[in-house]
Amino acid sequence: MNSSKLIAKLFNPFKKIPLLPNLFDEQLKVITLFFNPKVFANMIELNSWIKSLKNVKTKYHKLGGLEFIVNDKEICHIHGDGLVDVKLNKSLKNKFKRIEKIENHHVLPNSNMISYQIAKNDDLIQIKEIIKTVYELNLNTPNTV
Repeated sequence: MNSSKLIAKLFNPFKKIPLLPNLFDEQLKVITLFFNPKVFANMIELNSWIKSLKNVKTKYHKLGGLEFIVNDKEICHIHGDGLVDVKLNKSLKNKFKRIEKIENHHVLPNSNMISYQIAKNDDLIQIKEIIKTVYELNLNTPNTV
């Protein structure tokens, strides 16, 4: 079980305490930096790549991690251990489920969200493909609210 999954399970009762999930996630980043520097480097590269896309905004995710938003819609967020959660629709989830590393979301397994653990450089190619697809869909679907 990866760190984000374990933390989500153990600290679920505390998730509504303001900023506590973000504090845990920031500590998780430090642990990842020291004990898994390759994953940390890949997280930094992925963060930079997503931020370089047009009209992307960021904020802390309410349950930990850095959230990426296009047209006021979350496209994904990245936890401090390199776990990436991506918001898909049903057809995209079906399209990408062929990718071996995709798992149902670690907290909401019955949703259309997926979780993807970054480990090696090849993982960046796959997760960028997924995020780029969601990004383009949201970029071309303006917020109507």
